[in-house]
Amino acid sequence: MTIRTRFAVIVAAVIMTACATEENPTGDNDYSYLKVEMAMATTGEAKTLRHAVTDGGDSLVFTPPLDCSWATTADSTYRAMVYYSCEDQLPNVRGISAQQVLVLRMPKNKPDTIKTDPLSLESAWIDSRRGYLNLGLYVMTGKNGDADRRQTVGVICDTITGKSGEPQTYNLTLLHNQNGVPQNYSARVYASIPIAGISKGDTIRLSANTYDGAVTRSFVK
Repeated sequence: MTIRTRFAVIVAAVIMTACATEENPTGDNDYSYLKVEMAMATTGEAKTLRHAVTDGGDSLVFTPPLDCSWATTADSTYRAMVYYSCEDQLPNVRGISAQQVLVLRMPKNKPDTIKTDPLSLESAWIDSRRGYLNLGLYVMTGKNGDADRRQTVGVICDTITGKSGEPQTYNLTLLHNQNGVPQNYSARVYASIPIAGISKGDTIRLSANTYDGAVTRSFVK
């Protein structure tokens, strides 16, 4: 089994991309029992999610399996925001939709080109098992004549400060390269930064260039 992740991720390929069952907007339907959680979701066949483990530790079995066009590799695990009905007793759930989550890994070496084009940082939180710093973002996008032009999102660790043997501070910068993509409308993107290698009690300071100016969010692992 493989885990699919990238550092600089092609945003346009996943913006507004989700797998979903057919909606039934009236009556006592799936949306009456809707739950939404970050999870590690696993495929059986390609483009089909069968299982997931939420950040809260719940194991889910999608019954029936949930078709997902973006989960292109069989027997692989993807980071996802999953929407499901909790009408039945766990682990069996009815999957409603799943949006792919970008996994932003901190590279060992700083990239030659650093781009911090503005975006919107809507929310940021550490999951209950302290494995990820999760981000809710909005980027501006639109159609253009160059199908190969894509914007990217990433993260780097600028410095680690603090005395030896004491809690450290990890100073991170969120990267964004608009790359000439038109800014006609906003689209929501979810991202997760793995923080398992950061010790309990350490501080994470994330800086981002937003449309409202530079912002910094701090979290204690």
